[in-house]
Amino acid sequence: MPRKTNKKKVKTITIKATVPEGSLPQPQKVPPIKASLKAMGKTCTAEGQTAQEAILNLKPEVLKGTGILTLERGEVKKEKIINSRIINNLYGKYVGRVHREIALKHALMYFDGVFK
Repeated sequence: MPRKTNKKKVKTITIKATVPEGSLPQPQKVPPIKASLKAMGKTCTAEGQTAQEAILNLKPEVLKGTGILTLERGEVKKEKIINSRIINNLYGKYVGRVHREIALKHALMYFDGVFK
């Protein structure tokens, strides 16, 4: 025979808390990150809330040669030289998903800690 257990019933009480308006701090609006890529004399620009979004929103026409990738948010501006392999893997037409993610990781490593 199964053993009897003495389970006690527990009462639950719900309390509704009200917070007066204006007492909570309002989230500060963060300006978007602007990205620009200059390669072979042509410049393209894009925006995004994160550095990753801004870099992926770029649509360069020219994929040959090295380029200068610039990210800026407000008054903070950082420029880095990106080699042609990373540019081609990021924006190329016939590049696989894995190579694109690896190239994105390499590009984001240049701007690590600045635009988080």
